Amino acid sequence: RRLSQAGYTPLIVSNAPISSDDKTRLAPVVWRAIERPNFGYDFGGYRDGLIYLRHCDVAPDELLILNDSIWFGITPEADLFTRLDAQPANIAGTILRQSGTVQFLESYLYRLRRPVLEHPSFIAYWENLRLTSNKYHVIRRGERGFSAAMQAAGVQVAGVYDSAGLPEFIAHQDDYFLRLTLQYGAYIDTDLAADSARLLHANGPTWREDVLAHVHTVLTKRQGYSSFPYANMRLHDYPLLKKSGEPVSMAWRLAYLNAVHAHDLPLPPPELLDEINARDTGRKSAT
Repeated sequence: RRLSQAGYTPLIVSNAPISSDDKTRLAPVVWRAIERPNFGYDFGGYRDGLIYLRHCDVAPDELLILNDSIWFGITPEADLFTRLDAQPANIAGTILRQSGTVQFLESYLYRLRRPVLEHPSFIAYWENLRLTSNKYHVIRRGERGFSAAMQAAGVQVAGVYDSAGLPEFIAHQDDYFLRLTLQYGAYIDTDLAADSARLLHANGPTWREDVLAHVHTVLTKRQGYSSFPYANMRLHDYPLLKKSGEPVSMAWRLAYLNAVHAHDLPLPPPELLDEINARDTGRKSAT
């Protein structure tokens, strides 16, 4: 429904059978739905969706690839579509990750415009992609490989949220904001968690500088959107949560739910909140 309201015509590619009830629910809001074996994970689904569009002789001016490994639209005033529209790069996503000298878009969301959809390197990448159900190879050939192939072809890829700039934005906030940033920090490193707890109970003339130094240290090891969800959502209106069962994503969701429960972050839509609470069992429902 959200995609339809934004002007998209949804094509569902499901790596599992779709139940009869879900087919009934989907029918009014989607164009077509494809069922396929779960081989190749997300990039297998992406490839088969692109093949299907070509088979149907559909050449969209813009294509949005959106994976259901995220909850999207958890912030009431999320402006993701506006940001994507305003980004001139032919390939855009949420976060352009930096790993050493390598840059790559996180692969749960790509916005693609017709010039790249018709680019020989784009077509060749998908035609030559070797599918695998080894997650390591899916990430290397898919998430990192796709961005690398497009950059090598001279195609610009861009993120619409400035993860690298988060420390500077935090540095311009008042001390109360800094305390909430720490209070709703998400940690999987015991030393960083202990340092955060210490700072939350500290005062003194260097407290502010110590907090900003802590933020910098955390972001040399972890991602800003998952480590400091309160700050990222307040400053950037970041509209996503990952569903992953990895410790970093679980810590991120718990920190987010704690902020929602305390009314320091706005409530997401009820159906999303129910799903998030159900994913992380043992957490009391936020109201």
